Amino acid sequence: MPGITLPNGNQIVELRGWIHVGGPNLHDPDFSYGFTPDPEWLDYLGVDLATFVKVGDICNGYMGGGDAHACQNDFHIKLEVNGWPLAQPRGPAVPDDWQEYPWSPGIKWPFDPAAPTGGSLPDQCYVRISGSLVTDTPHNNHYASPDYQDAMTIWQGIEAMTSAREPGRWTEMHPPDIIEPLDPPKTPTVRLVGIAVVARSFALNPLDTYKEYTTDLAPLGQRPPGKKAFVKEFVGPETVFGSIVEGNGGLNGARITIYDDHVNVHVKVVGRGFNGTPGKFKGVYELWWG
Repeated sequence: MPGITLPNGNQIVELRGWIHVGGPNLHDPDFSYGFTPDPEWLDYLGVDLATFVKVGDICNGYMGGGDAHACQNDFHIKLEVNGWPLAQPRGPAVPDDWQEYPWSPGIKWPFDPAAPTGGSLPDQCYVRISGSLVTDTPHNNHYASPDYQDAMTIWQGIEAMTSAREPGRWTEMHPPDIIEPLDPPKTPTVRLVGIAVVARSFALNPLDTYKEYTTDLAPLGQRPPGKKAFVKEFVGPETVFGSIVEGNGGLNGARITIYDDHVNVHVKVVGRGFNGTPGKFKGVYELWWG
């Protein structure tokens, strides 16, 4: 992605999209927002959606429960403003211009994250943000459900949790240095949805295991007169193509059936027994009315 790479390897980028009102984190002195990137801006930057959207971005909504072996999620990025004291302090003292706010006693911030533009920030405001784009750990810890932990362990494979190649990592901006509302505002017209399906393989069990997922996806908003649903599929490199047993004709993607007002997506993978390979599929779907 175009941007500036710092000496520590972090990349500073500018993104545009819709911000979602957030709040302070429960366990750390941090403040988080949700952010839905503008697909047209990602296309302008030349972003490859197949690699940019991580498995963790799709499955993070299942951390607290649900079937994390078959996940679906509208793509969003977590924005995280770090307060002081940080979990890992980067200096001997809090910067002089950081301030404490009534809603967060004992913690100082570089700006008021509850009002980053100097006033209230409406939900789904169209903004530009700039900051350090990173991938965070899969959050595969004691806060996560057993099902999420199991699914993330299968996706992880031989990769270390700290490796940038670990599929379960979450795309985040730490921190957003700029949050600026854009004028004129923009209404989202393109929807990005990720699907991740995984089936475990066993070292000694001779039986194969299967996992399938079927869903109906529609573009954003009501169907305009004279328009119909369109979709484009981006299959991620995390996919084990030989494990797809139900999908499109070439078994290199999901089976997509297009109707006027929605599309149906179906995929089934197999995890092989006797120390075989696990079943893995990741797809990103761009939907619009056309």
